[in-house]
Amino acid sequence: MPQHSWRHLDADHRAALAILRERGVPFSLDRATDLRFDPVALADLGIRFMKLPADLMIEAAEQADGRYAGPELDVRDFASALRRQGIRLIAERVDEGDMVPVLCDLGVPLAQGFVFAGPRPVKPEVAGEPTAPQPFGLEDAPTLLRRAG
Repeated sequence: MPQHSWRHLDADHRAALAILRERGVPFSLDRATDLRFDPVALADLGIRFMKLPADLMIEAAEQADGRYAGPELDVRDFASALRRQGIRLIAERVDEGDMVPVLCDLGVPLAQGFVFAGPRPVKPEVAGEPTAPQPFGLEDAPTLLRRAG
């Protein structure tokens, strides 16, 4: 669910999510627009994965004190603070090779983006689409008979 949705849960939504969490359903926070969050509160909601835009983390790391805005966690502590709460940090939209070393220095354990693999068509067998049956004709069959005579 987007970061905005997690921030605006009402009591009914929290109760519904609690039922799913108790049944072992892991949740993910994505589409983050800022880096303000409380790892303990997110873990209490059942979030197990947090996808943060790589450019936001890198921009925060380049600032003098590493904070995005206000008294939140330093960006250099994100990965370890989340890990202590059982949440895995994923950097998303890693589109340039020079982003990777910075994310490694920040301790980001997982990342995704065009720098790792560009988009490509999905193979039909992966997408679950049935493959067309291959015609079978005698011209394609191996010759197993010997000539008599």
